[in-house]
Amino acid sequence: MTGLLIFSLDESRHALRMHLNMLGATVKLVLVGVMLWGVFHERAYEMRFPVGGH
Repeated sequence: MTGLLIFSLDESRHALRMHLNMLGATVKLVLVGVMLWGVFHERAYEMRFPVGGH
């Protein structure tokens, strides 16, 4: 999500782009940490994509 916002910003907004990049990386690390904690506690994660038009 932050990648799209960074992409839409002008090159001159270097500081804002850097902070958004760091925010995105931090959020990603937190989510990976939460998932690792869940796996350690024997949680199973899955993602399903519907196939077809129904």
